[in-house]
Amino acid sequence: MPASFLRLLSRPALWLMIYAALLGYGLFALFNIPEEVLPAFNYPEVSVTLHLPGTTATDMEAMAATPLEGVLLGLPGLSNIRSTISDGLVETDLRFAAGTNAEFDLQTVNGAIERALTSLPPGAQPFTQIMGNAINEVADYAVRYAPGTSQAEVARAVATRLVPALRAVPGVQLVDTAGLGSGRAGQRGALGTARPHRHGTGRGNNAGADPGARRASHAGTGRLSQPRP
Repeated sequence: MPASFLRLLSRPALWLMIYAALLGYGLFALFNIPEEVLPAFNYPEVSVTLHLPGTTATDMEAMAATPLEGVLLGLPGLSNIRSTISDGLVETDLRFAAGTNAEFDLQTVNGAIERALTSLPPGAQPFTQIMGNAINEVADYAVRYAPGTSQAEVARAVATRLVPALRAVPGVQLVDTAGLGSGRAGQRGALGTARPHRHGTGRGNNAGADPGARRASHAGTGRLSQPRP
């Protein structure tokens, strides 16, 4: 190694300049590089749910999942598609490229489903909605009422007082009610980073569901649970 280079390395001024440059860059990065405590991953996802009660999983795959995937695979910006099949139920989840518009993606999915209706069993009514980018259901409540109380009275109180109060909480997207016939009224709600309810567009209600229940689809940042009496 040349002696002149060694003499250069032995000069304290050189190292002071290097350390000053590193310190200056660190300060610049500290105040200028974007940062988030909870980063938002903008990968729009749309869920398509189809109920056909009394149909086996094998028939659901042939009669519903395959025709739906056939038209959905050609959608612009689609990066991933996955179907979950069980007896009487098919749920197809579609993920689109980052940065695409979720409402536009939902519209394209609905358009594709319109084209697929002729290939689906008669009476099939797929339900489409934008999925959250975090944990969906984040709050679960139970209301206990005295024996002998009219179920109609409890249902009316829940629908007119409790549900509107929960919906008024900032960030709540949808409230689901169930279980009014067992002495307790169950309430499920979503808090946090919930998208507006207008993003979910149902093509039909969920067959076989509780007549007093509303299907919930939420986006939130965690799950809370309260013990049921």
